[in-house]
Order: sequence, then structure tokens, then C-alpha cells
Amino acid sequence: MTMLYSQDAELSVIGAAMLENDQVADLAEIVRPDDFYLAQHRTVWGGIINLARDGKPCDLVTLGDHLEANGLMGSVGTLGDLAEIARAVPVASNAIHYADVVADLAQRRQLLGTLPDAEQRIADRGVDTADLITELQGRLESLRRSSRDRLMRAAEYLDHDFITPFDLRYSGQEESMGLSYGLRDLDEATMGMKPGELVVVGGRPSMGKTAFMMNSLRAALGGQAPVLIESLEMKRPALFNRLVAGIGDIPIAALRDPRGHEDRIDEYMARMAYPISQINSADLYINHETPRTISQIRAQAKEIHDRHGRVGLVMIDYLGKVKVEGNHKRHDLGIEEVVAGAKSIAKEFDCPVMLLSQLNRSLEQRPNKRPNMGDLKDSSAIEQEADTILFLYRDEVYHPDNPDNKGLAEIIIGKQREGVTDTVHVVSRLSHARFEDLAPKRYAEELES
Repeated sequence: MTMLYSQDAELSVIGAAMLENDQVADLAEIVRPDDFYLAQHRTVWGGIINLARDGKPCDLVTLGDHLEANGLMGSVGTLGDLAEIARAVPVASNAIHYADVVADLAQRRQLLGTLPDAEQRIADRGVDTADLITELQGRLESLRRSSRDRLMRAAEYLDHDFITPFDLRYSGQEESMGLSYGLRDLDEATMGMKPGELVVVGGRPSMGKTAFMMNSLRAALGGQAPVLIESLEMKRPALFNRLVAGIGDIPIAALRDPRGHEDRIDEYMARMAYPISQINSADLYINHETPRTISQIRAQAKEIHDRHGRVGLVMIDYLGKVKVEGNHKRHDLGIEEVVAGAKSIAKEFDCPVMLLSQLNRSLEQRPNKRPNMGDLKDSSAIEQEADTILFLYRDEVYHPDNPDNKGLAEIIIGKQREGVTDTVHVVSRLSHARFEDLAPKRYAEELES
């Protein structure tokens, strides 16, 4: 088998960096110390990166002093050995090519390193084959490195990233609105769910997170976009109950116990025809198998993308149920892995990702129980990655005897990267798995049109 390393390429990267210090930043972006096959080369490259990070020049003398001061020269050899490395570069201007070679060979060694464990997993008959394939896909995908693009002036992107999209929206050839939440007032406040965005929906139990997800799903199905639901909290039959109830405006109780609603069951069955036909014609995928990792969710999104050429929306219910892959000593680092992975799915497939999240129990101790950013579990990771954060609040849960809040809910926009924060008041009909716009505003707009 061909040896998966090139001593010449490794020496050339190091030598080029020492000859032309200005190249260190670009080279370090491509190749890491661990990418070098030979231990002495890893040590030398780490020293070069440290000197560059501290703003110090890197030549034979300064690098030798740095390695000596840190007790690392012994793993390299003598100053003469270091001088031989520095003289190894054929043409310093080709350093980027040499770095690409080193990085590529390192990645191939990593792929080769996964084989023994993969072989062991494959031989384990207790693991479901389909789950095994998804798991291995996730592992291999985690080794993929993002491509390095040439740094260009912002003006070179202006037409593609701003002027052309603006012209398309202005001419009506492209919609300004993203995917609808199924709530007119919320859509106006947020411009909907936009491609590449991570939308986090937080709420305490009984606030209607799943009903809110169904609201957005109903709107997405009308747009004929492929949708993936990762239902880690609720099984598929229960989701179908809520989806049919929401689309058909049917009480969930009547779907669970049709014989107990015989006085109106004919009416409800007639209403079921439309939601069933809509689900039948939709590219809707629901996975309710647990536990799932974010890599497995990403693999399913990729399968949908490969099948349909796009992904319209990914919904994950909910954050706390996604299995963490890494061996993290701190819980918040595991949450960060999941949230960052969800954001990566949104960017990779250019679709919105809706991620449901529980809130900290501590808010129950406050007089005002309306949630805020601090109530998100492990909030720092979520605040950093999310583009939009919505909180659901139903005052009637805490004050059931107050007639003024019956059937009302608040959607608190806690964060909006490209918009303002606000509170949208809506009607809550959880018995029908629905949220609706408040009637007065809707009627007023329709009378004006």
C-alpha cells in the first residue's frame, strides 16, 4: 500500500513559512500540526504557529530559541537539523500547494484510521444496519474539511450577494417572505423563516411548542417544500393526530375517540379529507426513532436533498432529546455541539431549521413568568448560534381563573438577527393543535383590502 505521507511536502511547508513569514497565516488555515506525519515536523510547525500568533519573526534563530525555551528541541534534533529543514523548500511561492498535499494526506490517514472501528461496528449483529449506515455516514462527514476560498474584496461579492437578490425581490421574481409560521402577525414581524436560519422555539411544558411546530408545518406543506421532522419527543401517530386536527380544524379528542363524538363525527370525517390528501401529496418525512445524533439528522436531511434537489424545512423536537456524540465533560459543551450542528444543517442545505427547546424550571419562581433569554437551558450556545429565538407564553396556565387571558398566547421574539424584538399576541387553540391570529387585526386588514 502507498505510504500516506510526503516528507518532501511537509518539509516544503515548513521551509516556505520560515523563508516568507507572511505566508504563515494562510498555511496555518490549511494545515494543522497534527496533519504532519513525522513527529519532529509537528513540533516545528507548532513552534512556527506560536511565533506567528505572538507577532514574532520566525527564522532559524528565533525558532530554535523558542523550541529550546519550551523544552522541545530534543524532539527535533540539533540546530543543524533545523537548518536542514529550513533549506528544504524548492519554491516558496508553491507553499499553498504543498500545504494542500499535507492536509489531503492527513485526511486520508484519518479515513484509514476509522476502518478498524467501523469494521468492529459492522460485525456487531446487534446494531441495526440502517442505523449503522447513518452512523458511519455521520462519522465520515465529520472528517470533511470546508473548502478554502480565495479572500476577495467585499465589492467582488456585492452584485451576487446583494444587488441581484434585491432586484429579484423588487421585481417580484423572488419572494421577500421566507417560510410562513402560519401566523400573519408573526410573519410580518419576522419576515418568516428564511433559508440558512436556525429558529429556536422555547417554552415551558403546556405552552404549546408542538402545536406551534404544527402551525409552521401546515404553512410549509402548502408551499410544496420537502420537510423533515425529527420527532424525538412524540411518536408519529400522535403527530398525525395533531397535524390532521390543525389542518382540518378538528378537536384532537375527536380523532382519539371518534365514538365519543358521534354527534359531530360525520362533520369531522368530512373535514379529514383535505388534510389527509395534503399529507398524501406532500414530501413530508417524519422520523420518531430515538436516540438520534445531530450527524444522523444531517444524514437524513442529505438523503432528502439528494432525492428532491432541496430541503424546505427541518424541524427538531426537541433539543434536550438529541443524543450528544462527543465525549464532553461538561453538559453545556454537548448542547453547543447539537446547536452548532443544527445551524450547520441550515447553512449546508440552505433551509430554515426549527429547534424546539425546554426552558429552565427556575422561571417558575418569578412573579412574572414570561420567559427571557436567560431562561434557555445552556443559553450561551443557543444565543450565539440562533438567528431567531421565540418564546411561547400562555398566561392562563398560571392564572386559570382570569377570564381575560382565556385562549390567548404571547409569542415573544427574544432575538432576531435581522429584525427587532417584539411580542406578538395570538389565539391559542391547543385542543385543535392550532395557534391563530387575533381576529380583530385580521378582519380589519381584510375590510381595508
